[in-house]
Amino acid sequence: MMLIGTIAASIPVIISSITGTKPDDVNALKAEIEKKNNQIDLLVSAKDKLEDMVITLQKQMLDNQDDVMDKIILKAALDYDDRAQAKAIMRKCKCGKNECKCEGE
Repeated sequence: MMLIGTIAASIPVIISSITGTKPDDVNALKAEIEKKNNQIDLLVSAKDKLEDMVITLQKQMLDNQDDVMDKIILKAALDYDDRAQAKAIMRKCKCGKNECKCEGE
């Protein structure tokens, strides 16, 4: 019995000697592959987060662009109204009427 146990225990050692690999090397390589897979998963999740941030930033930029355009248009409209009102004030006669023939007497 002991001879069979010894032979059975030495079979993996003989196979690893023939193939040139050690069980510890195989386990180390498996651990290294697992570590690399975890790093890949982390990088993919970080990339996804960054893509979401870029999309959010683009949406904010478009909203801000719309707001700026609205402000520019509003400013132009207010300036136009102010000019029209200033012209009306300049044309106003001293008597208080907008158009009269007294010519300020």
